[in-house]
Amino acid sequence: MVAQIDHQAEKLQSYYDEAIAASVSRFNNRLDTLEDRGLLKNTLVVFLGDHGELLGEHGLVSHSSPPVPELVY
Repeated sequence: MVAQIDHQAEKLQSYYDEAIAASVSRFNNRLDTLEDRGLLKNTLVVFLGDHGELLGEHGLVSHSSPPVPELVY
């Protein structure tokens, strides 16, 4: 819930860093699974990012709406 999030810049950066670390960890786990199954060598793996995250811009902490430039471009 956005209301429960600490909106101080340092804390927002910490939340973002934690989310990135969790994403990288999940990705690495998937690579490990492919390797364990002998599939990694013959598999094309594509890692894509989404449209971004609001970290206090426009007073918001989210990545769904409104469609502001920070999320769209």
